[in-house]
Amino acid sequence: MPNAQPLDRRDAIDVALEPSPAGTLVRTLGSIIPGLAHTRDQIAGHNAYWRDRAETALTSTEPLLVGLGDSLTQGIGCVSPTDSYLNKLAAESALPNQVVNLSRSGARIDDVLNTQLAALEQLGDRAAVIVCTIGSNDLMRSPRVGALRNKFDQLTERLAAVDATVRLATLPDNASMSAKYVNRHLRSLSDDGRVHLADVTNHIETWRGRTATDGFHPNERGYEAWTVAFIEALGEPERLRSQNL
Repeated sequence: MPNAQPLDRRDAIDVALEPSPAGTLVRTLGSIIPGLAHTRDQIAGHNAYWRDRAETALTSTEPLLVGLGDSLTQGIGCVSPTDSYLNKLAAESALPNQVVNLSRSGARIDDVLNTQLAALEQLGDRAAVIVCTIGSNDLMRSPRVGALRNKFDQLTERLAAVDATVRLATLPDNASMSAKYVNRHLRSLSDDGRVHLADVTNHIETWRGRTATDGFHPNERGYEAWTVAFIEALGEPERLRSQNL
């Protein structure tokens, strides 16, 4: 990437990297449910890890791997964020190993649209590969799948305008008819060429042994589905390197 320069810190990037506060459920029940207490501690620890990685990446001149989304992109559920899918992707030889993770625990699609994409814009052409996992919190907080579908329409339109390699994850849908409905819509958008998907749900045969102690987030084994799906969606390393990096 010729003439690349270290990035000055900009307001939108700083806002996106601000520490994520634990949600109401985690704050309320964290003192009595060990699994949620562990999640609460991970939210702060993982965010600090990604902020440190971003500080290093922003002062480099190398292409960036950028994460968008919610706690799944933060790697909540992994004992260490080094075992998150985003960190595993950064270890792939064809992908940038400088990472700026703009995701936020508890984020919904509006957070990506209004905060994370603003920060992404300030990264400019340094952002070479972008991966996004979002929608689970939207689904948990509202049964209105039609509204969620419309939000994904807005998101995919915005992502399609980004001059980089972009992949969006499907939602885990093993036990959710609503998630299955949303995924059908995402696949239809993919068939129309409006978005490139990492079809995570196709790589999850069972959640047994793949959930963290809070009973909600994946553990290290669970996140293997995201790693494999994104690698599959990004293509062969040589082809990715020659076309995009």
